[in-house]
Amino acid sequence: MSLQAVNFVHPPRQPRAGWVLLALGIVLLAGALWLNGRWADERAELERVQQAQTEALHARQLQSAKPVEPSAADRRLRKVQAELDRPWLKALGAVEVATKDPVYLLAMVFAKGSDGIRLDAEAPSFEEALAYAQRLQEGHRGLSSVSLVSHEQVVDASSGRNLVRFTVMAQWSER
Repeated sequence: MSLQAVNFVHPPRQPRAGWVLLALGIVLLAGALWLNGRWADERAELERVQQAQTEALHARQLQSAKPVEPSAADRRLRKVQAELDRPWLKALGAVEVATKDPVYLLAMVFAKGSDGIRLDAEAPSFEEALAYAQRLQEGHRGLSSVSLVSHEQVVDASSGRNLVRFTVMAQWSER
């Protein structure tokens, strides 16, 4: 067995390779921290640029956003839809129920673009014409604001009898 001599006066020296590795580790750690900071700054700058581009794009879209003009087909569809939404059957039913002998309906005209209906009819007397307008106004769903707007005395060419031709105006009603 060989014994090494223990020297208490001079402690053993540390290997030089350990100190070199420690210094190299410190340099690499400092470099990594410096690169990480630089990359974080670049990421932050990139995010600011992207945010500015997004805001600019959004602002351009808001400025250029004009109301879209409906096409001709859309305008026609709206007009047709308005006509389809009217209570046709209620109004026609009200006219049918109110029109009884001796009053005869000559014409029914629906005012285009409004909610008016014009009824041309004839009756043997003015009282019958008033009664017809009253029947339309009372109790029949589909019509409102019924008024007798004109009347005239005429002679029936075939029978020679006196008749009253009259016009009634009414409005569509949802009730």
